[in-house]
Amino acid sequence: MLLLTFLMCYTAGANDLPSTNLKVGVEEAPPFSYYQDGRWQGKSVELFEQIAFANHWVPQYYEVEDRFTAIDNGTVDIYLPAVTL
Repeated sequence: MLLLTFLMCYTAGANDLPSTNLKVGVEEAPPFSYYQDGRWQGKSVELFEQIAFANHWVPQYYEVEDRFTAIDNGTVDIYLPAVTL
């Protein structure tokens, strides 16, 4: 939740930036994130895509088993956890 709060605050002033590809780590955790109909969906994915759109990020989703290893070795830039509101 803290990360998402930071990302939402970071959107201010980002409208003049070029688009940036962002490698996003996800895992199956319905209803927050799940793979269906050829794409990642769910509450966390929908929320993150709004944040990404506001920041001109182009999310590319990667399913990961160990989020810490995936971030450490550069497989992903950020990990999208299951977010409960």
